Amino acid sequence: MHFWIETAILCAVLIGMFRVGERVLGSRAGGRASSAAAGTAAGAAALGGGFAATPAPGIAPAPVAQQPALATVRQDTKSWGPAEPLRPFLTFSHTLTASGIAADTLRILLCWSPYVVLLYPGIVAWDTGDQLGQYFGVPAFSMPAGQIWDHQPWFDTYLWGFFASAGHTLTGSYFLGLFVFCLIQLALGAVGIAFALAYAARWSYDAVDAPRSRALHWATVFFAVFPLFPIGYMTILKDYTHMVFFLPWCVMFAELVRTRLAALRSPLFFTGFLALGVLMSLTKKTGMYVAVACLVLLLFVRVGERVRERAGNAPSARGLRGRRLGAHASGGAEPIPVAATPARPIVAVISRTLVVAQIVLIWLLSSFLPAAVLFDPLHVVPSQSTFAMVVPMNQVARVAKDYPDDVSEQDKAAIESFIGYSWADLGKLYNANSSDSITVLAPRLDPQPSTSDFLKAWVHLGLKHPGTYVSSWLSQISGWGAFTANDFQTRDAGILPNTIIIRPYSELNGSTGGTLVTTEPHNTNASNGAVTFDNARNGLVFKVWSWLSGVPVVNALCYLATWTLIVPAFALYAAWRRRREGDALVGEDDGGLGPQHPVRGLWYRLVLASPLVLSAASLFIYAVSGPYYPHYMFHTIVLGPIFLLLASARR
Repeated sequence: MHFWIETAILCAVLIGMFRVGERVLGSRAGGRASSAAAGTAAGAAALGGGFAATPAPGIAPAPVAQQPALATVRQDTKSWGPAEPLRPFLTFSHTLTASGIAADTLRILLCWSPYVVLLYPGIVAWDTGDQLGQYFGVPAFSMPAGQIWDHQPWFDTYLWGFFASAGHTLTGSYFLGLFVFCLIQLALGAVGIAFALAYAARWSYDAVDAPRSRALHWATVFFAVFPLFPIGYMTILKDYTHMVFFLPWCVMFAELVRTRLAALRSPLFFTGFLALGVLMSLTKKTGMYVAVACLVLLLFVRVGERVRERAGNAPSARGLRGRRLGAHASGGAEPIPVAATPARPIVAVISRTLVVAQIVLIWLLSSFLPAAVLFDPLHVVPSQSTFAMVVPMNQVARVAKDYPDDVSEQDKAAIESFIGYSWADLGKLYNANSSDSITVLAPRLDPQPSTSDFLKAWVHLGLKHPGTYVSSWLSQISGWGAFTANDFQTRDAGILPNTIIIRPYSELNGSTGGTLVTTEPHNTNASNGAVTFDNARNGLVFKVWSWLSGVPVVNALCYLATWTLIVPAFALYAAWRRRREGDALVGEDDGGLGPQHPVRGLWYRLVLASPLVLSAASLFIYAVSGPYYPHYMFHTIVLGPIFLLLASARR
């Protein structure tokens, strides 16, 4: 009873928080579409210096007051004066042009530059050190020398190994080559954020000279000053490399939703979208599943044929569809996309066929063809199916701990063959917060275990002990959804704030990645042989993060549940609140001015938020959770502000 009362109170608090957040992000949703149409016409007049959209036949145009041209509104920004020579450079433009994105990228990198110095020569994680060791022929992951295990993406192993090898060849230091990779990753991450902010600004506002909202302003400040972004992009780990490709893919996905798949018919857009989809799948295994799931949802979006435009000063959306960015060559006002016209049947079939082609090609190029063609010559050993079953495996281990005698011999044999440990050992090795002890460290007794037999045994035990399964899963993923937690790594029973814990230094296994250390100053832990690069500069970064995690209110940004649970839930809430907006196609029932009555837009907005929601949901089937694993949920911190901006967009 107490559980349900606490749940009801929590839901009420969340709804209150969401209503406040809705007010912050924009005006109250759910307004009548007719008012929105009138506002569109008035906005066109204000932004175009008196230009009003042409009304549909039979509909009287709304009266529009003449407004001064925007050139006079922002006249103070044309000449800054000698007292403020740096202000133009330090002011983010948020324009969807090549020059605008490049300038904003430089501004972000300027804000991140202190961390480049403090974290030199970059952060190499423990697993990354094992991957690099395998690249250079050192045995790791219980594999013999010369073999590379695909449990960690083989593409990442070869990518990082290339830079480490080049650095060693040119300078005699593996880590100088890895530092160059960190700089490239940092720059590409900044480009992706600048691109996403510019696109979100174009969605939300009718002109580049329109006043920026508080939401866009604070999102920009957040990306520029929050330490986790430069720390993440200066770390060599699959999740951060994956994010370099995942973020621009999400922006292009949003463009597909906005144009109702029309953008995908551009060959350049199709190719770029496919390249990003393949790279995000190669750099992280769950990337392919998230991409495919989002594209499947996209198949059920109503297809549009083209984007109807009206005059204005907004950057053209055509830049995302493979054409030029920026203003018209004639120097006139840039047209503003309003909505896509309904597609003819043949166009709808072609568009959905292209989406299916994306799904098939991503699977072929990132999974099937590499395994069939590249694994043997590159000495890559495929990962086992057991690592896709980490939640069921831990649930079975929980039953082995609580009910060791309540299992049939047939089910016991199937479980032992699949996991690789005896039934008695499973109960002893069970860890409520992590399944690593029975997966990553498990000896592979059967190279081809039967997944179907294991699933049958899993179902049999689940029917007997459903509550045990639920408790096991909640314990395993509690690190993502709780605001307080036990420190299971130190076995401290005290309740601690569940805030992100960073390691701003390299720590390598002395027998794998640690063997690559040649010229860099380092420390060796005598107890476990770990090689670390811990110095005063790294310590300063840790002190900055520790201070930030302790500042009231601000430290809400440091809680895992803020990004893994609250922000994705708010994205769904925003989709529901705006379910009556934005799903009409020009030419259906609106006469060209936008819908004249409320229409359903819930599915449209749910599909738009799907990259954030689905990637966040994938965390709840991971082997581990908790503050020591911020890299797993890094994508939610990057995507969260972007999708909240898109959720607040009125068009």
